[in-house]
Amino acid sequence: EVHKSHHTLKGCVTSGPDGLQLLNEGNHRIYALTGVTANVKAGDIIRVHGSKMKHGKDAAGDQDFAVEKVTRDYGACMAPIAPQHAAGY
Repeated sequence: EVHKSHHTLKGCVTSGPDGLQLLNEGNHRIYALTGVTANVKAGDIIRVHGSKMKHGKDAAGDQDFAVEKVTRDYGACMAPIAPQHAAGY
């Protein structure tokens, strides 16, 4: 049996300083998306198939994920609830 979970990611897509990023639901890491991202848009929850790209030990920043295809689009991400500030209290 071949375990292919390391070739798929599911999470919320956001726009980062260097392009699209995905916050993985599984390990809560941020991956910079490269490759086939034409159908990927910020604000959607998607599942993508591809390969994690390894960084060197001293490399800083997000890990890259080379997208081969978008396997499913789940719709809009859940908006984070912003803290409410009490005015005048």
